[in-house]
Amino acid sequence: MNLKILPLYLILLLLYFTSCNQFSSSSGDTHNTGNTNSCATTVPEISECSAAIEPGASPVTLTGTAQFYKRTVTLQSGDLVLGGPIPSALPIKFSEVRVLNSAGTVVQCGKTNATGELKAIDGTSDLQIPQTAGSYTVQVLARSNHTLSGGSGSFKLYTAVKKDFCENNVHSISAAVSSTGTGPIAVSGLTAYARESESSNQIQGGAFNIYNDLVTVYQYLASNTGATDLSCLNPKLHVYWQAGFNPAQYIYPDADPADSDAVPGISFYLRGYDELYINGGRLGNVSTVDTDHFDDAVIIHEIGHHLEDVCSKMDSPGGTHNGLFRIDPRLAWSEGWGNYLGVHIIKNNMANINPDPALAALLGVPSWVYYLDTKGYKDGLSGTA
Repeated sequence: MNLKILPLYLILLLLYFTSCNQFSSSSGDTHNTGNTNSCATTVPEISECSAAIEPGASPVTLTGTAQFYKRTVTLQSGDLVLGGPIPSALPIKFSEVRVLNSAGTVVQCGKTNATGELKAIDGTSDLQIPQTAGSYTVQVLARSNHTLSGGSGSFKLYTAVKKDFCENNVHSISAAVSSTGTGPIAVSGLTAYARESESSNQIQGGAFNIYNDLVTVYQYLASNTGATDLSCLNPKLHVYWQAGFNPAQYIYPDADPADSDAVPGISFYLRGYDELYINGGRLGNVSTVDTDHFDDAVIIHEIGHHLEDVCSKMDSPGGTHNGLFRIDPRLAWSEGWGNYLGVHIIKNNMANINPDPALAALLGVPSWVYYLDTKGYKDGLSGTA
């Protein structure tokens, strides 16, 4: 992560920033999209793979399913905490698919469908590559430019989950396949995992869980908003998350990132810039500190601020809002709305967000009524990460 001290005019935007956390939160802006002053070098996000490429005669069909694991919620000493991964993986829906040949050239674009299956760019036809024999790489990105139907018409699920705003590298999973020029070819290994030990400490399941929460919210809005015009959601939402990194470091660049008082673990939405930042941990630690990539209530709370910003009116001054401090009453509507949305979406979409039968038995689905912000997970100290 490339961190630089921010220019003064950006620091002055702190008053227009909304951030949220169970324990603490702050007001502050971090950067302006496209502002090269806050990065030594800004690398553009890779171009979207959004158009079908003619595969030629006798194309080869690729089949497979993209999926992800997340950590489920369990009970420990009377508290809800993060436990091990859910028993069955969830599909990665409507995400961008890229197929590259051995030279790194994109030979086909596609997307996953509602069950995570690899499909052509239209979302229904077969994903096909040229007959040319060779090695190929299939990538599934935590990025989507997918049209949903709902409300008074269609609107976009347009988002990308990226590591940081300087390099703009989109989270992805990939699998290698070898083609003899005939098919179909089954693509295996397109799975994002929730444990560090299964993901080379990248925890791509966290990135795709954030992505899945966005998909779930947008799908729910499409089905439950009557004649509401949802075209306000069309602009692209940029999401930044990296395992082991606390985005509060952007706000407090001069503070010691190990000092949890000076640099609290927070997730936040940046008003006016369509940017959402999710807490990934601290200094590489994801097992015993505050993280939010599996805290669906926190993620959806922040998505709620995005909805406020682009589809309604957002005039909260931001600032600390927890039980340890006096709270500015002007925060009540905005923060209450975020909490409500998180609980409501989860309660009505358990099958899409966390279908763990053990959790269902524990909570008595559909009785999810929690705004839950976890700290670490129960096996974080047992060596089973």
